[in-house]
Amino acid sequence: MDHKILFETSPWFILLCVIAGLFYAFLLYKKKNPWTSRESLMLGTVRFITVSVLTFLLLGPLVRQIRNTILDPAIVVLIDNSQSVSANYQETELENLNASINDLVEGLEEKDLSVELENLKGEPIPEAAGIVYDLPMTNLSESLNEIENKFEGKNLQYVILISDGIYNQGISPAFSNYSFPIYSLGIGDTTEKNDIILKSLLYNKIVYQGNRFPLVAEVINNGFQGENINIDVLKNNRVIETKTISVPEDQGYERVEFELDAENSGIQRYQVTIRVKENEFSESNNTQEAYIEVIEGKEKILLLA
Repeated sequence: MDHKILFETSPWFILLCVIAGLFYAFLLYKKKNPWTSRESLMLGTVRFITVSVLTFLLLGPLVRQIRNTILDPAIVVLIDNSQSVSANYQETELENLNASINDLVEGLEEKDLSVELENLKGEPIPEAAGIVYDLPMTNLSESLNEIENKFEGKNLQYVILISDGIYNQGISPAFSNYSFPIYSLGIGDTTEKNDIILKSLLYNKIVYQGNRFPLVAEVINNGFQGENINIDVLKNNRVIETKTISVPEDQGYERVEFELDAENSGIQRYQVTIRVKENEFSESNNTQEAYIEVIEGKEKILLLA
């Protein structure tokens, strides 16, 4: 720790502060007074110190303190623990993958680096053997943003991202700027699979009873362009509306809008399902649910003009 006193004026003015203190004490106690010489000396000394300190403070001294804190370099190993990873591996292959991740972490720790193993939720993983690939959603950009906030002001060297690169939420990390380097390790099968994905549902959280409300399904089509795709909306395990779409050959994205009736009040659960196509890679990403609150009353507004 380093201390240093800075002045707004020349340090030679300190000598004037001492002279002012001496002069003031001399004027007050040079004459005869009711105190003894010893008492006068003590009082003069106190007066000298007080006046000198006060005039010294008028110079506006600043105390600069420099404290050096050494932060050990840290590395974050971010694991994509989503279901898309486990879909491409057998159980023994996942065990071998976890063992390889464990070897990577141990190799970094042998270089006196602080290594933190995390999943996409930002939860620390004590051991690589305990990684469970069961996360239904993959948002790589959100996970990297959380790491940036968590290690702000710390000595984060870089992030190692172990992922299959498949994400169904957020934006691609390639379009974001981070304050740390990212080194990616690709896992899984890089071959593009024929798959239909229900990316998300767009809807109002609250609707009024007796009205019709929109429910929009965002569909991503890989490998089935030009073919018919059937989408069902279910309520209480009963199909209430079905639509058939055909995604053009030159694109793989489609928005499908449903108009539904708000019949019963309360929290209503709607399930949107894409019917499975032959040779489709995964069925787990074909279904999503929407919970909508139906309110009984309507607000009546009178407009006078």
